[in-house]
Amino acid sequence: SSTVAFFRPEPQQVTEPEVQYSVSAPELYVDGYSNFDGSCYYFASGDLYVSWNVSGDLSHYNVYLYDAYGNQVNSAMGVDVTGMSLSASGLEPNVTYTLSVEAVPVNGTDGSGAWSDVKVMYTPAYDEPSYDEPSYDEPSYDEPSYDEPSYDEPTDDWQSDELIWDQPLNMYSDFEHISAYQWKLVEWGWLIFAPDGMATEGVFDQATMDATLALQNYINSLYAEDPSFIPLELITIGVEGVDPYVGVDTLQLIMPAEAEQQFINPDMQ
Repeated sequence: SSTVAFFRPEPQQVTEPEVQYSVSAPELYVDGYSNFDGSCYYFASGDLYVSWNVSGDLSHYNVYLYDAYGNQVNSAMGVDVTGMSLSASGLEPNVTYTLSVEAVPVNGTDGSGAWSDVKVMYTPAYDEPSYDEPSYDEPSYDEPSYDEPSYDEPTDDWQSDELIWDQPLNMYSDFEHISAYQWKLVEWGWLIFAPDGMATEGVFDQATMDATLALQNYINSLYAEDPSFIPLELITIGVEGVDPYVGVDTLQLIMPAEAEQQFINPDMQ
């Protein structure tokens, strides 16, 4: 006789496919700004509010605020963190800040999500200086006739000989020197004040520095074939640890009252 053996088959393990979660890059919205130049939002007072939303399988947001040197100055995290208010009192004036928002998907890790960022700058507005006309009391005499006293009318011209241009111009210079220099750039078509342009009167801001570099390059190009001309020292912009300034050679060429040559922006002619 023969023996028949029966075997029970081992149950097969079924592996559930891993669910893939994804989330879109945050879409950012900015409210409360006064100007936007295509890359940076500017505001002069109050608060600037940045909000965002995403589509997909969101776990939470990570939000970071960096200064111009990449130092983190603020942060927030959470699924309900859908906006951040930036106060003028909490930001350094005329410094570019970057707000970065990360959307982390479900089962994702911090740093591996989808990112979006926006650049902002607080540019405080300055009131125009005001001047009061001096008043004079007419002298009185007992004589029936007398000569009217004469007085020299006061002048509001900051670009007169009262301003001395023997020191470089930078962000620490006084309002009068910065404003007089800016008005010269405006007169020649190199600079436009807010709200039509980006410059703030009396502030050595980015718009003023960019206009300075364009003017200096233009002047140097005019005299490129003149061996007796010493090229103007160009302003240094965007170099860490270097404060931009306008050199004395540029100031003494264009700012003295007796300076006769004008350097009109050729794009404005």
